[in-house]
Parts: sequence; structure tokens; C-alpha cells
Amino acid sequence: MNQSILQQEPNESTDFEGELATKLVPCDTMCTEGKLTGELVGELSFRMKERTPTSHPDVVICSGTVTVRTAEGTLSGSDHVVWNVTNGEFADYTVFDSGTGCFEGMTGSMTITGTFDLANATGQSKYLLRTKSA
Repeated sequence: MNQSILQQEPNESTDFEGELATKLVPCDTMCTEGKLTGELVGELSFRMKERTPTSHPDVVICSGTVTVRTAEGTLSGSDHVVWNVTNGEFADYTVFDSGTGCFEGMTGSMTITGTFDLANATGQSKYLLRTKSA
């Protein structure tokens, strides 16, 4: 259980750090899901809506949605990724604007950095989630 979320005071921010192991899952675009470990335990899913090339042929910008699910509730928001498809390195930023359960009325953001290997359809990364209560 994520006690610090359940005990958050009004207008208080709380940070959670840990690791995320992801895998590619079937969908109509590109989707991943994985396990969050560390200070926040749960699952994360990503669904790409758009993939935009950049001036560098190996780097793309992806946008989509991220959903974080824990035993206590769910956070959902818009996601933006800068990804080097050749070496797999990426930097990801999500803005959460809706939540259920213990996340109801909260906002937040999450940064994720790591690698995602398309050939193996798996990724390893670290996350920092910052929630703010209403």
C-alpha cells in the first residue's frame, strides 16, 4: 500500500521514485505496459497517439496517454517522449490530469528515463512521480 499518498494533506506534493520494466503489447498503434517497483507499486500502460520525426533521423517524438494503476487508485494523463530508436534511449514526461481512488482530485507529473529496445520489445527505466493533492 502507498501510505504516503493516502496521508497527503491538501496542496501537499509527494515524490515517488523507482524502476519500471516494460514490454510491447498489441494495439492499433504502439503500446507498452509494465510493472512499477520502488516507492510506488503498480502498473503503467502507454498508448502512442502520434509519432513525429525530428531533424535527426534516429530520434522521434512520440505523444500519447499514460495510465498508472495501483491497488489504491488510477492516474491518467498526456505523455510526451523523445526517443532514439537506434540505441533505445528515451526521456519521457507525463502530466496527470485525472485520477480515481486515492488519486481523485490530484494532479501530478512523471519523468521516466531509460531504454526501450524494439528488437527485444522490452524496456528498463527509472521513474520519478510527483503528485499534488487538491
